[in-house]
Amino acid sequence: MGISARNIINACYGGCRRFPASVCMLVIMVFFAICCNHYPTSLQDGVYFFLIFYPATTALLCISLKLWQEEENNLRRRVILQAVVHVVWLVACLYFSSKVPFDANLPVFFTIVAAVLAIVLSCWLLSFYKAPDDTQLWNFMWHTTVSVVVCAGIALALFIALGILIHSFRMLFGLIATDKVFSDVFILCFGLLAPLLFMQLIPAGDRKHDGSVHTNRFLNGVTHYLVVPLVTIYVLTLYVYAIKVLIRWQLPDGWVSTLVAVLMALMLIVIFLMYPTRNDVKMRFNRVVLRWLPVVVLPLLVFMTIGVARRLVDYGVTVFRLYLALFNLWCYVVCIVLIATRCKRFGWIISSFALAFLLFSVGPWSMGNVTRYCLQKQVKSALVAAGCSRLPLGNVDYSRCMKQLPPDKALAVNSKLLYLRDNYGSEATARLVDSHVSLESVIVNDSLTDDTFYTNYDFDQFVDIPEKVSKVRYVTQSAFFNVNGGTCSFTVSADDRQCHFKISTATLHNMEQAAGKMPLLLKSQEGNVLCVYRLRFDRHAGGSGIVEGLLFI
Repeated sequence: MGISARNIINACYGGCRRFPASVCMLVIMVFFAICCNHYPTSLQDGVYFFLIFYPATTALLCISLKLWQEEENNLRRRVILQAVVHVVWLVACLYFSSKVPFDANLPVFFTIVAAVLAIVLSCWLLSFYKAPDDTQLWNFMWHTTVSVVVCAGIALALFIALGILIHSFRMLFGLIATDKVFSDVFILCFGLLAPLLFMQLIPAGDRKHDGSVHTNRFLNGVTHYLVVPLVTIYVLTLYVYAIKVLIRWQLPDGWVSTLVAVLMALMLIVIFLMYPTRNDVKMRFNRVVLRWLPVVVLPLLVFMTIGVARRLVDYGVTVFRLYLALFNLWCYVVCIVLIATRCKRFGWIISSFALAFLLFSVGPWSMGNVTRYCLQKQVKSALVAAGCSRLPLGNVDYSRCMKQLPPDKALAVNSKLLYLRDNYGSEATARLVDSHVSLESVIVNDSLTDDTFYTNYDFDQFVDIPEKVSKVRYVTQSAFFNVNGGTCSFTVSADDRQCHFKISTATLHNMEQAAGKMPLLLKSQEGNVLCVYRLRFDRHAGGSGIVEGLLFI
């Protein structure tokens, strides 16, 4: 079929006929998004969130249900299931809207992410649950992924072209175009044009159920000469590190869990890229990789388990660490099943990930709620053990309690309270401390309790240049902060030399409270002077941080 105006109109008309509900929802979403852009204060944030989020996600949900409906012959089942799903999603969106903003409501945020991810992945999976293998699913996923990239590229090119044109009207004719106009163009390009183009490109009929094996030379080249060598380097690195750990008989570093997680993701990418050629007798290398790669990766998951356990023991429970532990367990299951089935199918990997993420993000057993319960219980036990049984505590009682606890225990308690208040709101700490209790930068035995942040880019005071200064260097680098008693020490590197600085934690606390009104000048043991622009470190992240400023040498 050639490219002509009639063919393009027919294709658009066919896509709109296939997904009419999605098109209507996209129009509604774009309308309210433009209204929010021009009248941001007319309605509450929760209302605007619902008016944009619900139509956008429902459009995607309608695509998923339509693709499933094309495979389901039972009319009654189709009607009942779609009605139930839409009602549940409407109630869920109303609940999400009532929790806006999400910056102090971490469980709801993860629930939204898990639900949207499940909807996106269902667009791929629901149409092929009856297929004998995953070749049709692979072809459909590849085609739709390429279509998304193409549509996004077209929308981006159109947005840039229209943006330049609007800017030209301003420059050539003096027409005033505010930033809201550019935002409207962006909404129309990415909120309406790109989805409409994508819906025309979703395969239908025989193209949707294409079970033929397509050999893509470009993909084979990328897989063999880029992805597989990268996986090999990761595997060798981790096994060499395993030998080092065994020889020294020590616990592995917590960072190794990140390497294992990346290796697991790379392994799944390799399995996906090589899946169409798994039965090709000419692709013996692919068959060997698919057979033995899960076997090689499985023992390395123990490193990830130890790394996650160390983080939980050393730094306590957080939502991200619990999700990482869940991911580690899921990786074990994936590797074992792939070894047992010899990579015959891969669709179950996607569905199991979405299901596990959604299951442990909804309800009282969700990772967010479990984290809140554990931290509240730990803080309450620590406060009661310190003799502070009359909860919630006021400012005076809380300060006294911090001084009664051992420094490390006090730091841990304050950090957990800060985590609860920042991620769950003041309601999460209401039964432990009063809402007016200041938890930031509480001093316990001359040590700062938590994240310390000093920044000063624009102080308007003169700074005397030290004597015998030969050069000035701008430095911005990571540093390790060692807090010992009432002193914080760190090292700055410049011109192949090490400059060692020390500062009293009480002084740093006072400078932080000054909110950038006082210049911070530090003199090293070697006589160098550092004028600090930015200094930040987290006691509970192993003392790592950032230093930025001018170094006088």
